[in-house]
Amino acid sequence: MKNNPIKLLMLEDNNDDAHLIKAILNRSELNFDIQLVDDKNSFINALNNFCPDIVLSDHQLAQFNSVEALQITQDKIPPIPFILVTGTVSEEFAASIIKAGADDYILKDRLMRLPAAIDAALKKRWAERDKEEAENKRRESEEQYRIIMERVSDAFVSIDKNWCYTYVNKKAGEIMHRQPADLIGKNIWAEFPDGIGKPFHKAYYQAIETQQHIHLEEYYPPFDVWLENHIYPSENGLSIFFRNITASKKAEQQKEFDSNNLRALINNTKDLMWSVDTDFNLIAFNDAFDKTVELMSGKRIAKGENLLINQFTEEQINYFRKHYKRAFAGETFTEVIHNEEPIDFWSEISFYPIFNKQEVIGTACFSRNITERKHIEIERRKIASDLLQRNKDLEQFTYIVSHNLRAPLANIKGLTYILEKNKPDCPENMDFINMLSVSANRMDEVVMDLNNILNTRNDLNEVNQKVIFSSLVNDIMVSLNHIIDQKQIAFDIDFSAVDMLVSRKAFLYSIFYNLITNSIKYRQQEMPLHILIKSSKLEGMVKLSFSDNGLGIDMTRNHDKVFRLYNRFHSHVDGKGLGLFMVKTQVEALEGTIAIESEVNKGTDFTIVLPILHN
Repeated sequence: MKNNPIKLLMLEDNNDDAHLIKAILNRSELNFDIQLVDDKNSFINALNNFCPDIVLSDHQLAQFNSVEALQITQDKIPPIPFILVTGTVSEEFAASIIKAGADDYILKDRLMRLPAAIDAALKKRWAERDKEEAENKRRESEEQYRIIMERVSDAFVSIDKNWCYTYVNKKAGEIMHRQPADLIGKNIWAEFPDGIGKPFHKAYYQAIETQQHIHLEEYYPPFDVWLENHIYPSENGLSIFFRNITASKKAEQQKEFDSNNLRALINNTKDLMWSVDTDFNLIAFNDAFDKTVELMSGKRIAKGENLLINQFTEEQINYFRKHYKRAFAGETFTEVIHNEEPIDFWSEISFYPIFNKQEVIGTACFSRNITERKHIEIERRKIASDLLQRNKDLEQFTYIVSHNLRAPLANIKGLTYILEKNKPDCPENMDFINMLSVSANRMDEVVMDLNNILNTRNDLNEVNQKVIFSSLVNDIMVSLNHIIDQKQIAFDIDFSAVDMLVSRKAFLYSIFYNLITNSIKYRQQEMPLHILIKSSKLEGMVKLSFSDNGLGIDMTRNHDKVFRLYNRFHSHVDGKGLGLFMVKTQVEALEGTIAIESEVNKGTDFTIVLPILHN
């Protein structure tokens, strides 16, 4: 198209100006065909039928102007250059029409600049079009590449020179247990640090250095898979095809396990490995198995000896006989067994039938010590059970609050209603009735708030501790404005170490609320109250420290220096039991711990430790 005549559409209703423009263009080196129109309808028809490469437009025509002409032109696809050719216009208008999308504007007293402006506008649009076409072709090429890579049966990734993923197909994502899109742009060694130092790590660097293809088979423990890798280097990085060959590798291992040379390979592991034929005679075993048998039975065992004769207890013999027979029937399976004598020991045993063609001739066994894992599981179940019991205790306490407190409150409110209806003449009695009614209603609100907090089972959310603190301090100060001078309370807050916390917002609010109101209530009247709240990080935990310089608690009343929270929170000493019980209950509901140190007339320090949770 660039070598063909330029189709030039001129919107101009002044014939003299049109002839002048044509004359100037004829004297230029431009190769063009021109069509002249002077109204809106003919302009639209020319856009549709003449299909111009560029539009020259006067500004003001009868019932039509360049702004509208520009808008109509821009609606045409693909967009074409638009140059305003007009008499004098303001600089503001010229700037506005360029901003609206016009490529240039030429004043009619400076038409000699028009050919160069046309040439520049066309070249600019052609360059943009070429760039767009190239981008479309690139996207089409990438899409074709993606389709091909997604259809191949192998996993595929490409990595640039900075060791960042540039492409990951679906099969690769399945093997790596990751979403392909989540890996794009990420550094391979940052995402899979366990691979550093492994053979494929060295092979990648070697391929980049030598620019030669490398074939590698390697076991990757974090995924428990064997991978066959084909590594292809280029100037831009690496293209890697790999496949899961775990099944074939295990088959090879079973064959090797039946050979006399296997001992050197299997004695470097703590896992037990052994194989028996269908008569229960030992074919091969490693040192770990030999030592374990001696520990359990008190005897050494020899190759070819019957494994189920005089080595174990009758219960152990029956157990293994049953599972060996399952393997002899062709079944591959894993079992967990527990021995309490002579030591507490948990193991995970896998049975793999050994085939000779279609016939099972024995079984290979692999046993792994999972004692530590089992102890962790048991401890977790115990923690879960304890937490469940605490929740039941909380529900019971909620019931007590709801029924044992609100019932008498309802009677008091009913009594005050009757007294109000009787309208006693004595003003003092009326004041007393009003005070009783207000107090009963306030107490009812407190009980309902307490009941709502105790019943809260809201999901975990990311909580801004500064926002919570600001809100609750404002609430407390408003409610206590008539009781205490706010100038007598100073807060020192530092959440810089742990600003945001994943937790239950209502519980955190309640914990802070009870601690602050307790400090205000039990302050030393003759001196200002100073409250310090600070957060810090521990290993996998968040520590919240709360301190005041209030009346303190007599810790000598306990036998131990450590404050026994549960008993203390259930007592009514100094009237503090309910609020502090709420604090303890909700900290435990967040799977945290709380400790206290205090001295009479010196103040109190609370230390709350919470786990770092996740949404």
